Amino acid sequence: MKIADNPTIQLLKERIAMLESQAVTLEQKSNLAKLKKELAELAPVSDEFNATFSSSGWAAYDSLSLPLMKKALTIAKTKGVSQANNYLTSIYDQGLVEAGITRLWGIEPFRSRLHLIKLAYDDFLCGRYHACIPVLLMMIDGVVADSEKNLGFFSEKSDVTAWDSIAGHQTGLSTIKSIFYSSRGKTVKNKITLPFRNGIMHGRDLGYANREVAAKCWALLFTIRDVLEAKRDEEVNRRKYEIDKIKSAEDIRRDMKLLEDGLREVLEMDSFKRIPVTPGIDIAVTGSSSDYRANTPEKALIEFIEFWKRSDYGKMADCIYRSSQITKSKMAGRLRQVFANKLPAYFSLNEIQDLSSCKCDITITVGINYKSDYTSDYRLLFRLLYSEKAGTELVVNPTKEGQWKVVENFATIHQIGGILDLPGLDEE
Repeated sequence: MKIADNPTIQLLKERIAMLESQAVTLEQKSNLAKLKKELAELAPVSDEFNATFSSSGWAAYDSLSLPLMKKALTIAKTKGVSQANNYLTSIYDQGLVEAGITRLWGIEPFRSRLHLIKLAYDDFLCGRYHACIPVLLMMIDGVVADSEKNLGFFSEKSDVTAWDSIAGHQTGLSTIKSIFYSSRGKTVKNKITLPFRNGIMHGRDLGYANREVAAKCWALLFTIRDVLEAKRDEEVNRRKYEIDKIKSAEDIRRDMKLLEDGLREVLEMDSFKRIPVTPGIDIAVTGSSSDYRANTPEKALIEFIEFWKRSDYGKMADCIYRSSQITKSKMAGRLRQVFANKLPAYFSLNEIQDLSSCKCDITITVGINYKSDYTSDYRLLFRLLYSEKAGTELVVNPTKEGQWKVVENFATIHQIGGILDLPGLDEE
């Protein structure tokens, strides 16, 4: 079975066929033909990626950019797999790895390990691959063990597949798992290009400390993150699939119209971006939420900080970008664990970076009292997303009703009073 045969892809094909049989106008027929062609082009990409690159230690995963996968395949066809492998290694740069680490906080087993993953990231940026790679392999094994009844990723009995998932498809992660867990019975001094777990952790593969092996470890870590998310959400996704299966042609037409409108807005996303905002010039560096324009990410963040000052975890939970699976009370409990006894005394906005019309990164300096009257300054990065008020669907047109919400990624705050404040460690 291929990824292109996943249930939701097959359901979309059936929907298109149903609408084709009922299409009357030329516009309807043209739109369906275009959608059918796009699906035929996009659906096989992940399968082709795994077929081409799994033996080299790469697997398609849900959050890996489709254009990046397509470019790698194009390079493989025109210049060879070796050149494509170099390209894939190069894309795991500071930006992609930072974005991947940001997403780890949303999966429970990663949270207690984020400080070590960030240290591995620092080693990666400095070219200390000898230190980065073993830590990532340990974290990969431990995260899966916490999710799979003490069976680590490299255990023969651990299940790294997931229903209706790209990352969890049997042609991807399961394949590279068997490669990375290969027996390494002899000491090898030459450079290796695959993260052989046994050879590296048992001191038999001595030429492991290179960027390619490190990049493949990061790719593996992010692939596992997507698999664990798919496993966590499997029950909800199955229910949604069963509901979608019984929708009428009229329901499908309405859904398609919404999809087309949404795609059109995504294509025009750049036109919705506001003019860059600079703290101290365009807006105040600090102040109360009432000092800032309504429906802006900076106002939403400052409201969150004001609730934080009052230790109002329920109101803080209302500000968080969260799925319907996580209740307000559960989120409030999570926030209490992270923010308790860490009260902000003051803050200042350092930088506001609008990544798109519905995604914004805001860097602040905040003075925090931790179990004392003494205040320490910390530089924190918050990501905010503009989404439906009662859901997680992103709203790319900011003139439409929605809410700026804070992404739950509080690893730095979680470490305050612990490893973050040990001598010799940066606050970042």
